[in-house]
Amino acid sequence: MMVDGKTVAAAFALVSKCGDEVENLSELLAQQMSDAIKGDPKLPFIVAGEFNWQYQNDSSDWLVTDIAGSLPLKSKGKGNKRIAAYLGFQISMTGDGIGIPSNAEPLLHVFLWDCAVDFDQVWIGFPWDESEFKVVDDRLMLWSEQGTAAWGQGEWQYSLRLIDLNTPEEVYDHCVAPALALLRGMAPREALPDDLPALFRYPEKSLLLGE
Repeated sequence: MMVDGKTVAAAFALVSKCGDEVENLSELLAQQMSDAIKGDPKLPFIVAGEFNWQYQNDSSDWLVTDIAGSLPLKSKGKGNKRIAAYLGFQISMTGDGIGIPSNAEPLLHVFLWDCAVDFDQVWIGFPWDESEFKVVDDRLMLWSEQGTAAWGQGEWQYSLRLIDLNTPEEVYDHCVAPALALLRGMAPREALPDDLPALFRYPEKSLLLGE
């Protein structure tokens, strides 16, 4: 396919602008997450270090397709407790990070995992490569024997349509507030209500697995 030079230049300018916006969003979200946790003494966990940042490029290494930040957390209490989990996010512009059936736009994933995102080994990508999770109310992927996303009860993640997040208030309301609500034990449908504009609805589990 032939593309004229003006179109190529405009495309690169657009990608560059998107890159600036994603970096700014990442910094904002990281600050919001850290401040919210440090500012709430009633939470059963505390920040245990700095954000771990990871980037993933496309096969040509010309384009950053994903950025992820993982914040280490540990339970409150006496003694030198180990890191128990990582609260974080992955912003995916293209590639397997958005490879959910029926989706064709950038996504922002918010997660609580027992490890940090590492694009060499562990990241959010579809089709999902293991089946030990359940989809709760079409809005939360949950790994939990107890059936809850509360702190110490399992791992989870949910996804948002990136383009629908336009202000710092929207970022907080979609990313930080629901994550802390889940960690306090709130039910997924309450923490991630139907009227949350950017909420991405997952298809059935078999489609996430690529079956």
